[in-house]
Amino acid sequence: MITDKMRTMSAEKELEPELESESKLELDTKKSQKKSENTFYWLKLHKDFLRRRDVRIIKSRVNGKEMILLYLELLLDSLENDGRVMLSHSIPCNIETIASTTDTPIELVKTALLMFEQMGWIKALDDGTFYMTELHLMTGYERKENKERSERRKRAKQRSEQSMKATLDDATERELHSIISNYTQNDELRELLKRYVEMQFLCYNGMKAARLAEQLFKLTEYSFDDDKGGDDEKVYIVKVATEKKLKGFFKLSKEEKRAIMMARNARRCSANTDPKPSANPDDYYDWIEKIKKELEG
Repeated sequence: MITDKMRTMSAEKELEPELESESKLELDTKKSQKKSENTFYWLKLHKDFLRRRDVRIIKSRVNGKEMILLYLELLLDSLENDGRVMLSHSIPCNIETIASTTDTPIELVKTALLMFEQMGWIKALDDGTFYMTELHLMTGYERKENKERSERRKRAKQRSEQSMKATLDDATERELHSIISNYTQNDELRELLKRYVEMQFLCYNGMKAARLAEQLFKLTEYSFDDDKGGDDEKVYIVKVATEKKLKGFFKLSKEEKRAIMMARNARRCSANTDPKPSANPDDYYDWIEKIKKELEG
C-alpha cells in the first residue's frame, strides 16, 4: 500500500512540470485572447511600400502581385498574435491552412513563402510557426477603452462646437438682418440681401457684419439709383451676385446699365415692347438680361 502510494506521488511529481507547462500555456492563451479582445490593431504601410526594391523584385515575377497580396494578408492575420501566423491562439498555420484561409493555390503559397524567407520577411520557428519579421515596424494599436474614451470626447467636442456654432450663427444672422433693415426700406431688396447672406454662409463659411457693411457701401457706389429710379440697379446686382455665387458685388457694365434704364423706362411708360416687362420681379430682371444680350450682340 505504502509502495503504491509512493509510486503515485512520484508519478504526480513527474507530471507536475508538464501540468505546470500546460497551465502556463493555457494562461498565456487566455491573456492573449483577452488582449486581442480589448485592443484594436491596424497595419501601417509606408506610402512607398510598393516602390521598395524587394517588393518590386517580387512583383516582377510570375504571379508577383498575388504574392504581395498574400504577404499583406499574412501580416494582417498575424497582427493579434505578435507576428505569428496562427489559425487560433494556440494552433499555428501550416502551408495547407494558409492556402485554404487566403484562398490561394497551394503551389503559389509554397513559392511565395520561399521567396519571403529569402527576402527576410518571414521566418519559420522551431515549432513550425511562421513569424512575420517586419510586423513590429508596421503595427499600430489602441486599447479598446482608450478608443471608446477618445470617441466620447470627440462626440462631446462636436456637440459643443455645433451648439456654439448654432448660437453664433443665430446671433450673427440677427445682426446681419438688422444691418440690412437699416440699409433699405425696399422689401424686395431686403429679401434678396438676406438670400445673398444665406449664400455666403453656404458657400464661404459665413459673413461678418463688417464685411456686409463694406459690401453694402460698394452696392451703393456701383449703382446709379436716384430718387426717381428706385432700387432697380441694386436689386439687379444682388440678384446676379446671389445666383452666380459671387463673393462680393460688382460694377455694372455699360450694356447692363443701358438694359436696366430701358427696362425701367418701358415699365414706367407701359411702352409697346416685345416682349413686355412683367409685373413679376423675376420676369422683369430676366427681361433686363434679354435686353442686355441684344445690346451686346
